[in-house]
Amino acid sequence: MIEINKLKSFEEDKQNIFQIFLSNENDTNSLIVTAKKFLEKSQPEPSLTIKICEKIHKIYEEKDIQSKKIKSILQDEENWKLSVSKELLNKHHEYKEEIEKIQKNVEFFEFLPSTVKLNTNEYQRKMLEASMLMVKSAYHIYNDSMIKLKTPKPNQQDKMDIDSNGEIEEPIDSKILESEYLKSFNRVLNQSIKEIIPSFAIDIAKFLKENNLPMICTRICKELAIKISNERKVERETLKKSESGDLDQIMYQIIEICINSIFDTISKLDQKVKLSPHLITDKELSDLTVLKNGELLKEFIDFILPDYLQSPESITKIGQYLLSIHQYNHVVLVAERGRIRLEKLKKEQVEKEQLQQKIQSLTKEIESIEKVSGSADVKRVELVKLEKEFSVYSMYPSYYSMNKREFSKHNLDIATLRIKSILEMKDSSKGILNIQSHLDDTLKTLLDPSHIYQLAVLLQKTEIDTALVYGERCQRFITDLEILREVRLPLTIRINELEKEENVLRLDGRTISDEKNLELEQLREKTSSLPEFPFFSELAHRNEYDRLNFQVAQMMITCVLEKKSKLTASKDLIQKDRVDQQVSALIIMCLEKFKDPKYLLELEKHLRLSREDKVVIQIANQIFNRCDEIEKQRIERVALGKKEKESTDDNEKAIIIEKIKQLPIFPYYSSLLIENQYDDTVYEAAEQLMTFLLDNIAFIDEKLRKSKLFNIKNIEDEQLIKDREETEKLLAESLATCLKYIRSPPLVCKFASALGAKRESLYLDISKHFHPILSEKYKQSIEIKKHQFLIETLNLELSELAKMKKEMPESDIELLQTTTDRMKNIQFPYLEQWVRSSFYNSQLVSNGVKLLFSNKQELQSPKTSISKAELANLVKLNQENFVQQFKLLSEYLEDPQTFTEVLTQLRLGNDFENVTEVGKLAFTKLKQFREHQNNVKELNEKKKVLVEERDQLNKQRRRLSTEKHFALREITITEHLHSLLESYYRSNLDSLALTFGSALIEANTCERSEFEIKASSKAFENQFKYISEQRKRINDTISQTIKLVVENIGSLEELLKFTHDLYSKKEYLLVLQVGKIIEATLEQKKNIIEHKENLLKESKELQSKYLHTQNPKDREKIQPLIDQNQQEYDSIIPTHTYDQIKDLTISITKIMIESASIEDQGDILREQLIISFKTTTSPLEWDRIRNISNEEEWAETKKELVVYIMKREENINSKIELLLKDFLFEETIQIFPHPSSDNDEELDIQLNLLVSLYDAVDQHAFHLINGVIPIIQRFAKRCYIEWKYEKLDILYDSLQKRFPKEIISIFTVAIDMMLVNILQSQYPLFLNMMKSMKNRLVATLGLDNLWEEFLAGFRKNYKSKKRLIQMISLIGDSVWQINVNPNSATGKQIAKRSIPQSSQPAHKKIKVSAPASLPTLAPTKIKPKPKIADEDFDENEEFNEDEEFNEEQEELEATDEE
Repeated sequence: MIEINKLKSFEEDKQNIFQIFLSNENDTNSLIVTAKKFLEKSQPEPSLTIKICEKIHKIYEEKDIQSKKIKSILQDEENWKLSVSKELLNKHHEYKEEIEKIQKNVEFFEFLPSTVKLNTNEYQRKMLEASMLMVKSAYHIYNDSMIKLKTPKPNQQDKMDIDSNGEIEEPIDSKILESEYLKSFNRVLNQSIKEIIPSFAIDIAKFLKENNLPMICTRICKELAIKISNERKVERETLKKSESGDLDQIMYQIIEICINSIFDTISKLDQKVKLSPHLITDKELSDLTVLKNGELLKEFIDFILPDYLQSPESITKIGQYLLSIHQYNHVVLVAERGRIRLEKLKKEQVEKEQLQQKIQSLTKEIESIEKVSGSADVKRVELVKLEKEFSVYSMYPSYYSMNKREFSKHNLDIATLRIKSILEMKDSSKGILNIQSHLDDTLKTLLDPSHIYQLAVLLQKTEIDTALVYGERCQRFITDLEILREVRLPLTIRINELEKEENVLRLDGRTISDEKNLELEQLREKTSSLPEFPFFSELAHRNEYDRLNFQVAQMMITCVLEKKSKLTASKDLIQKDRVDQQVSALIIMCLEKFKDPKYLLELEKHLRLSREDKVVIQIANQIFNRCDEIEKQRIERVALGKKEKESTDDNEKAIIIEKIKQLPIFPYYSSLLIENQYDDTVYEAAEQLMTFLLDNIAFIDEKLRKSKLFNIKNIEDEQLIKDREETEKLLAESLATCLKYIRSPPLVCKFASALGAKRESLYLDISKHFHPILSEKYKQSIEIKKHQFLIETLNLELSELAKMKKEMPESDIELLQTTTDRMKNIQFPYLEQWVRSSFYNSQLVSNGVKLLFSNKQELQSPKTSISKAELANLVKLNQENFVQQFKLLSEYLEDPQTFTEVLTQLRLGNDFENVTEVGKLAFTKLKQFREHQNNVKELNEKKKVLVEERDQLNKQRRRLSTEKHFALREITITEHLHSLLESYYRSNLDSLALTFGSALIEANTCERSEFEIKASSKAFENQFKYISEQRKRINDTISQTIKLVVENIGSLEELLKFTHDLYSKKEYLLVLQVGKIIEATLEQKKNIIEHKENLLKESKELQSKYLHTQNPKDREKIQPLIDQNQQEYDSIIPTHTYDQIKDLTISITKIMIESASIEDQGDILREQLIISFKTTTSPLEWDRIRNISNEEEWAETKKELVVYIMKREENINSKIELLLKDFLFEETIQIFPHPSSDNDEELDIQLNLLVSLYDAVDQHAFHLINGVIPIIQRFAKRCYIEWKYEKLDILYDSLQKRFPKEIISIFTVAIDMMLVNILQSQYPLFLNMMKSMKNRLVATLGLDNLWEEFLAGFRKNYKSKKRLIQMISLIGDSVWQINVNPNSATGKQIAKRSIPQSSQPAHKKIKVSAPASLPTLAPTKIKPKPKIADEDFDENEEFNEDEEFNEEQEELEATDEE
């Protein structure tokens, strides 16, 4: 007893301390912190936390009351301030004082602390924080109590303060305790959300959801829904928006939290039962049962909808969410409540509209009363009352202002939810549940046909019959609506016209006539008597529902076909017949109702997965016929419209307009301006049809294949075979029909390719059908184009004659008129495409060959899964198709590019026989193109002559003769027609021939290589005769190919390319073969040039003879010869020049030399080297010829080459070099040139050659040395005259060895020439020359006597040159120095000539070896220079420069004499 009292005392002490703490003036923040600490401590005190939070609530409630009171005072003052008008302010100044006081109160309020001016959001946030602590504390107590209740312990009190005295009571029933604990928890919850607005209170509901308290969470959500409803009422009373924000959005969040709480708890409890069944309690099992039963959610939905959740969109979202979690019963309930909400919303909207109409009516009434100065005070009071009532609607959400379309959309959403849920419910019940009443009831709620169709689409997979009912209802609604439109629309249009006219007249102060006024009243009366036009449709939009009607029909056909597929295994023939009739009826309905080809095409595509081949054929035929019919209507209507525009007679115009009115109405979905606008539609329909039939055949074949593969004996095999035969027949008929309506050439080619990919025989069938049509249409199109060009030409002639002020002949005018009239009546579609028939022929052939080769490769593939027997049949069929394709190719192909592609395909396929045939055909076509180009050239020449004659006559104001005029016109038209031909008619035929030849040669050599590989195998080991025959055949084929290529290539350049191509293919023997032909051709062309030159020479001789002959008779005999010669000369037009022939010869001999070397063809190699040498005279070629020739051959060849060299007039330096190499010194001396006078480099080369010649003659043929000395003298004279004496050093170095006296002799003669015209300014240069000679004679050769003898003779012969003699005497003196003015001309010459020898360009001497050791390396090439004609110089030759030079010379002579 003592211990108990002690414990009680301790508890009282704690409570007293806590009460002292609460009674103190604590800050709310410190209270919050303390409350959190009590809850978060190791031994929590949740009851204390609750008390602290209650204290916080009281504090904030008092602050809120104070804040609201202040705000109310300020608001009242503000309202009073606003009520005082400006007039009162002007009249009664005492109000100004009150207003100033109000302003001071406002300023005073601004000075108050923030604790007084409580912010709503801050207030709610603080309250929520305290409330959350209260809820968490209460949950802690509740949860702890429930745990202890399940596991009771003796001698321990419960924390729930049930007994205020703290005494231990007798044991109480656990259910009663649970109830008490729950009540205590709910009491705290109610207290926590009491002062919190819903937008903040949601957090408490989330806390309950997270802690798996769905029942409590549901109750709290209901409480929050009630709070939101109350806030809505406050909004409408105060006309102020709630501080919570969007109430509908908050309401949706609350419901979502509640639903999630229920199903999250179910999920967690299910998981617990599954994983830990021993831990589950009876209460949890009971809760799980209740939750799964759905009564809690149903009760919540009944409560919340439609009174609290009012937004239709939110209701739909809730239904969609429940549908996603498979709560189908609740979805149906939500849908029902949603429909009720929509009906209620409609009523509210009607009330709103009625109230608005009353206000408008009353406003007009007041205005009318005031216009007559009446009293409207009573009415105005009533208006104010109504406006106040209507102002409430400003606080209503936006969905209260929905239009009828939006209402209908929400109605559809709800109906969709309902349909989906009941369908899922039926599926869950495995078809037992009867849902027909729900479906019928849903259908009654829908009026918009598009909405009905959307629901029908949902039903078409499971509820086929109901979907058909929906579809029929939809079509009936559309039909009724269109009927109403046709009645109402004309009336409405007329009413609008009259009202518009009335408004226009009213602006001018006038009124419409009585008749029109009466008409307007009658029209309005008629319109008002008609049913109202539905809101979901537009009155002026005709054909608005065509697409929807078509979609409904598609859906219904799908449903019926689905029924038919389900009856496949059924034996109920009556039901099957009924479904077949239903399908036929629907198809007939579609074909009659839908005339737009695009809709019909969609219908055909829609049926592509069905097996209704006859139905698809029927639809395709309807598409073909309808497209053809529309095009015919368009052409007829356009033609009449054109006639109407061109007509000038009013009566005729009226007749045409009447005809146009009698024509059928042109479809709105087509255009009058677009020709053949449905070509693509026809093509797609045809392709879909043929693909459909081919797929059906493939389907039957697959069935038969499986039957044979698995040995399934089925009585349906015979029926399948019959079906296949029938489908094949339909396929053939359909192909003929498709080709009848696909008329555009590109589309036919596309159609052939599309079908050929599925079956190659179809490609051939189309090709056989279309190739003749292309040829025939091409002829017709060219004829039409000819007439068009004739009209164009005649019009051009007419305009030119008009410019010249002349009249056109009547025959031409009549021709122009008749041709124009004829062309007006001609309708020839695709004219421009038919003109290009050869292009489409080529395209068909090329694609056909590619297709056949592709199929052949697939058949030869080792991966094929086709059986051997079937594969053999397919290969045979492929070969037969190849034969047919090549027949078409040989008859219709023209395009060289296609020929090349075909040749490549054949070569890759190793079809060598056909390669040759196709190649021959290609060259035949090239011959035709060449003939065409020749004809074009002839026409151009004729036209040029006629045009020149016409222009000449025009200058004389005369005209061409009628015959020539017609010829020129015909040529002009023909030129226009030629411009229509494909580009390959104007291409380079030689290049094409080269391409063909290259492809053929490659195929031939490939065949030869493959044959040689086979011949070396064991299979052909003893078949010598066969191998020989085949080799001969292949070689003959190659020879024929070479001959064919050469015959068809006229250009030597292209032939040369051909040889290079052969060389790249390593066909060296063929290179030699073609090269000989090229060389022969080059020789012919060279002979032609030479012949022309000879003719020119003869002609000049005859003309000279004619001029020198005085006898008239002799002149008469000569003149015809001159004319004949000139005529022949003019007729010869060389195709190449000498230089071009030379370049081509060099190119061909080079490649032939290389080929002959590789093939070891010695004779050919030697022959080509000789040709090459004659062309280039290259020392390298000379050496190569000598190297490959024996002594006898070389002796003969050398004579031939020497004769050739001697005849040549070019590159004389190279000639000398070559002659020196083979000791031909006499010939060298004979042709050695005169020294060059204007080119120092050329002179150096010549001197180098001269030195080489002298050394060689000195060494090997000394007896010819006297022939070389004059040449040396000639060059020495030239060098001395031009003051280039230093260049003679290398020559003197060789000459001084045997003939030193000859040097001084040459020098003496040179001095005699130089001193004739020497100037005093040239003395230093002359003295340098003398010094150089003295050094050579005295210092080098030691011939002092010879120098002294020369010097004595010089003094004796030139006594008058005293100063010069004096200067010469000083040569060799140590103090002797020559001063030259560097700026003078002479100084520049001296500076130029005083360059050291090492700095001058050096030329290598030609080494002439003994005949026994022939050189193998090529000598150094000397760059050839143009020949310069020189003359021998006489010793007494004079060089007079100019007058100044002569005057200076006279002065010097006078000085010498003195």
